[in-house]
Amino acid sequence: MTRLINRYVRFFFVLSVIPLSIYVFTCCSTPQKAVVETPKTTSETQPKMPLKLTGDSFRIGFYNVENLFDTNDDPVKIDSEYLPTSRIQWTIERYEKKLQNIAKVVDALNPTILGMTEVENDLVLQDLVNQSLIKAKNYGFVHFESPDERGIDVALIYKKANFTVKNKEFHRINFPNSNDKTRDILQVDGVILGQNISVFVNHFPSRLGGAKASEGKRIFVAQVLKKAVDAALKKDKNTHVIVMGDLNDDPDDKSLTEGLEAKPWDRNASNELIVNGLYNLASGVKRDGLGSYYYQKNWEVIDHIIVSGNMLTENSTLVTQDQESIFKEDFMTYLEKKSGLRLPNRTYTGPIYRGGFSDHFPVYISVFLKK
Repeated sequence: MTRLINRYVRFFFVLSVIPLSIYVFTCCSTPQKAVVETPKTTSETQPKMPLKLTGDSFRIGFYNVENLFDTNDDPVKIDSEYLPTSRIQWTIERYEKKLQNIAKVVDALNPTILGMTEVENDLVLQDLVNQSLIKAKNYGFVHFESPDERGIDVALIYKKANFTVKNKEFHRINFPNSNDKTRDILQVDGVILGQNISVFVNHFPSRLGGAKASEGKRIFVAQVLKKAVDAALKKDKNTHVIVMGDLNDDPDDKSLTEGLEAKPWDRNASNELIVNGLYNLASGVKRDGLGSYYYQKNWEVIDHIIVSGNMLTENSTLVTQDQESIFKEDFMTYLEKKSGLRLPNRTYTGPIYRGGFSDHFPVYISVFLKK
């Protein structure tokens, strides 16, 4: 009987204590707020591509077309190698084949704007844009004769229906204490989809004599280019700057990081983005172990597209991806048996005629008009 009474006492004690403890906990304890994590606003969490893109998009590219010469002897240029009577027998038929091949690449790439290097003159550009495969695209071109001894210049072709040229000029390179000549820098300012852009096409001095021995020349050219870019931005702070070219240097080399002050672009590693700063979209190509030019069993990243920061932010009207793309279709390549790689099929290997395209692949960016 006593044990039964004790059980009832414990039972009623528990019933009385539990509600009291619940009351004390709910009334006297500090309320806990729900934790809501605010996304970071640094570049680490910014999307790779801007949001709300329209269907209006186009490609801007660059292509070293490797010795696009006509068959005429120019007495002021060292172009004797590209004549019908030369050791490589640069005949009309081979010249026309070269034009057809380059036109095939242009047709497949379908750029609205394409910077080019290693073109000889206006004639080869006129012959190119008149090729049947691309004639309907109605490309115009911009070119100035440069003092390069071989006569290989930079140029720009563009779709007249989509891009309006407002200004075109060249920046001559006068090396201090030297009579060496090199290609001019081509600047073309215009309007595309209602937006101002300034395009700079370049072909920096080669590494002939060694990378270190020739580095100073590339740094000097990069400094001239930097002044030209700054002047364009001073004239129009809202213009979208696009620097492109065969720069004969790596994205991390001094000519680009110090001379041009172009930062290797990696959104995931960058904490800030300067609207009028320059960012190298070839950096991602290097990180991926790829390249547009194959030399001594290695892919090299020497063909660059560099853009101003206002093309990499969600607040911009014209926006592009974080990395340039390499245009590499099978018809432009050959399979090297030793490496198992598909390499650029060039026109000549030494004096041996291959009937190909170029020793470089084109590079390009897709640009979108944001809503």
